[in-house]
Amino acid sequence: MGDQSPKAKRAWKICNILDEHNAKMQQLQAEGNEGKRRVKNSVRKKVKLGPRGFYYDI
Repeated sequence: MGDQSPKAKRAWKICNILDEHNAKMQQLQAEGNEGKRRVKNSVRKKVKLGPRGFYYDI
């Protein structure tokens, strides 16, 4: 993995985030909460600090 280009590393990072998100959605469906569209802030990842505080990534 040390010889990957920055673009390939970013693609892997995005894939990993999507995998985590899909796993969370499956967990919510298993709990019967698939109707709830919003995710608690504690579950979200803080990505970067913006002018109004943290922007969250699911």
